[in-house]
Amino acid sequence: SKDEIFDILAQLDECGVHRIEITGGEPMLHPAFMDIMREIAARHFHLSELITTAHYLKPEALDEFQRLGLDPMFKVSYDGVGFHDEFRGVPGAEERVVSNIRLLASRGFRAYVHTNVNEWNRGVLLETILKNARLGASYTKVLRTFEVARPAGHKLPVLDMEAYFDLALDTLEAYIQTGETMPLQLWHFASAHPASKRYTLPFAVEHDKYRDSLPLCRVIRGAVQIDYEGNLWPCMYMSGECKKRGVSFGNIREKRIAGILRDSDYLNVTCRTAGELKMANAKCAACRFWRVCAGGCRSFAMLYSDTDYLAHDPTKCLFFNKYLGKTASMFAKHGYECGNDLSFLDLKEEN
Repeated sequence: SKDEIFDILAQLDECGVHRIEITGGEPMLHPAFMDIMREIAARHFHLSELITTAHYLKPEALDEFQRLGLDPMFKVSYDGVGFHDEFRGVPGAEERVVSNIRLLASRGFRAYVHTNVNEWNRGVLLETILKNARLGASYTKVLRTFEVARPAGHKLPVLDMEAYFDLALDTLEAYIQTGETMPLQLWHFASAHPASKRYTLPFAVEHDKYRDSLPLCRVIRGAVQIDYEGNLWPCMYMSGECKKRGVSFGNIREKRIAGILRDSDYLNVTCRTAGELKMANAKCAACRFWRVCAGGCRSFAMLYSDTDYLAHDPTKCLFFNKYLGKTASMFAKHGYECGNDLSFLDLKEEN
């Protein structure tokens, strides 16, 4: 409710939080959406991101954002030329989202487009990315559709990780050859920045900066994730699997946020270190990519290991052992420089 959300904002303010991200479902469906935005502005939070389908976006809302001094990155979901309506189950959704990406760009707001890819829409992925660029999107991030429970009758044929990585490599090369300059990220694979001809890889840390005391996940160490039921999660990606398996980290309807952050299972998880994982996981400790991988993504580790938080992430094993060298060589062929230090690698050997 509006009152609960206002109380959450007050609690976060007391805890010294200064940055807010608003996630979905679709936040603009909330009847008090603009009241919540005004409260965020009144408390001088930095609204960094707003995740939305943009279906309900109106010019009047953008006027109010500007009046309040709010300039979030609008993370807009657009799931493929000719496929978006079917993905969303709403006739006309694609026409609306295309119009509103253009609207955001014309008003000077940043439109960061999220595109989910799976077996259905993989054939239009490059076309969709290029359309995003030509609509004025600031950035496109391609995400692989997850193996998660969905509403009855709404099954999406997901790509396995190897098929996704193959598609990611081919798509990145095809995109950088088009001459477009919009930055492009293929989730858990690589990011291309054509304007500067640079790219980055999914390193957890640079090789020479690794230390055992690093947080196991720096994202969750610096962010509190609160879902619509008041549950706190280290990461929203792991929330579904945790719920399914009866794992909980605290709920703000039962305990105030400050108390959860001081003393709870949530705190125990978010403060785990890379060194703890290395001691608990012989496979990771022996890996030559350990200093840049640091065990990979905790959500995938839990997904593929029946909720073992200190398990290895098999998707990172696949990337570093099979795709790192190929990806670096592809970018080098096109004159790109890597934003990561690759001096510890023999790239000929990696290929």
